[in-house]
Amino acid sequence: MPSLILGITLTIINLVGYSAMAGAIGGGGGLGDLAIRFGLYRFQTDIMIVSVIIIILLVQSIQYLGNKLSNVINKKIRGNNIEKVHFNFINYCIIFYHIN
Repeated sequence: MPSLILGITLTIINLVGYSAMAGAIGGGGGLGDLAIRFGLYRFQTDIMIVSVIIIILLVQSIQYLGNKLSNVINKKIRGNNIEKVHFNFINYCIIFYHIN
């Protein structure tokens, strides 16, 4: 289930990126079109910078929320076995070190 959520997150991020590129190339509207039409062609760098920052913040917020949701669901599935896994890994390293 957590990997499914991470896959959906990646799909949403790709859709945001492709829509920004399609708007910039095809002129179909959106943030990419706004950045190219007003920022680049009219030499208004402030509009271009703000558009790019908005796109970056949108992608980063989607990624953050997807990771948080995946972690919450992953902890509900696993329970509190994090300490046990860490303890077993340390024991394995100690045993492996003593054997060699």
